[in-house]
Amino acid sequence: MLFVLMMAAPLFGQSSPPLLTDDPGTPGPNNWEINIGMTADRRVAEREFEVPLFDANYGVGERIQLKFEIPYMLHRASSENIRMGLGNSLMGVKWRFYEEKEHEFAISVYPQFGFNNPTHSVSRGVADPGQSLLLPVEITRKFGSFTLEGELGYNFAKRRPDNWIAGFAMGHPITTRLEFDAELYRNANVGTSSFSNNTFDFGGHYELRKSVLLLFMAGRSFRGSSSGQSQLIGYFGFQFLIGKQQEE
Repeated sequence: MLFVLMMAAPLFGQSSPPLLTDDPGTPGPNNWEINIGMTADRRVAEREFEVPLFDANYGVGERIQLKFEIPYMLHRASSENIRMGLGNSLMGVKWRFYEEKEHEFAISVYPQFGFNNPTHSVSRGVADPGQSLLLPVEITRKFGSFTLEGELGYNFAKRRPDNWIAGFAMGHPITTRLEFDAELYRNANVGTSSFSNNTFDFGGHYELRKSVLLLFMAGRSFRGSSSGQSQLIGYFGFQFLIGKQQEE
């Protein structure tokens, strides 16, 4: 998998979004990172969109990040009408507990709690039932102008199977304003083969102006349509960086 990524293009590690893999980076003291985007997940028998996905992050000191995320979901299965409503909210705290600045080597933990909103989204089938607790570890390391990032986590879920995630991303800047990324990602249920999704994607960001970035990503599963896995995944949106450090 590493060979495939290295042959693809010069790439640069960029934390989620637009990627699925997160990294140990935080916005910095009293800074905001607000991402507003649209996502797509197309499979043979269903389509799912987040329109929009709102993701707000706040920096507490140099190494801590607070997160709140909420999507508005559109879901359509074969021969059914479109179902829509608020998806599950997500709250998290990232802590970068180790950092070695010479080689930009860092490790973080990022517990995230997901919960249903007081709507009928679960009964309409556009939100997962019950609460969840994701416990991932992120790591990043720079090698020259290349940055490698990895994430591994376990998701404890109520009223549905637990699942685990694993992601690997690598990248490199193309210009001073444009950066590209590539990613491998796996999401699979524990103790059952009813769900697994193994995807690859390419993405990046482009600096439109100071503190405003255009985010983009597109990819798909390694397997064909008969597998039931994603035949198209994508992200398109904007990132707004707000705070004292961004103004300086």
